[in-house]
Amino acid sequence: MNTFLCLDQRDNSEAKNKKKQADLPAPRHAGNIQVSFTPRVFPTALRESRVPEEEEWLKKQAEARRAVNADVQELDDLKEEERNADWLKEKGDKCFVTGDYLGAVNAYNLAIRLSRKIPALYSNRAACHLKLRNLHKAIEDSSQALDLLTPPVAANAAARARASVRRGSAFCQLQLYAEGLQDYQAALKIDPSNEALQADTQRIRDTIQGTAAPTEKQ
Repeated sequence: MNTFLCLDQRDNSEAKNKKKQADLPAPRHAGNIQVSFTPRVFPTALRESRVPEEEEWLKKQAEARRAVNADVQELDDLKEEERNADWLKEKGDKCFVTGDYLGAVNAYNLAIRLSRKIPALYSNRAACHLKLRNLHKAIEDSSQALDLLTPPVAANAAARARASVRRGSAFCQLQLYAEGLQDYQAALKIDPSNEALQADTQRIRDTIQGTAAPTEKQ
């Protein structure tokens, strides 16, 4: 009797175990989790970068494009796309390429009135003033561009070099060679492998030495 009872209990236990196994959910299928990382805006390695300065530069550029001066009277006569500083900059750039330097200056002028914090507008207008021989204005615009190109990071290095060369060129055309040399040396420090920049910098040094020699003889 006890033997049959034990067998019955065993059978019941096995039946219960089978029922529990049947009630268990099916095992999950293996899968892959896709992980993506937000790309950094700057090409420098993270350990070599200046993250706070880079973030500050990006923030300043974003703010510059949002800070549109809506009080400009000319806005009333402009089309919607013409009320955009970037659109006006592109228009000025095209005028410069075709040799219409006055037209380019006018486009940059209005763009600056719309947004006064975009350094490229001042730097490009400085290039126009150089072509038009408005040398003092070229120095003023280049200086303004350099003031806005801060903090100095990899993303604005090329722009800083261009603005320095434009101001240096204006100084040299005014025969202020020492000031011009400083700007060319600053640009060369940013782009030391630029052969044309190396040659121009050396030419300014030679000019300074050549103009200094007669003074020593007097």
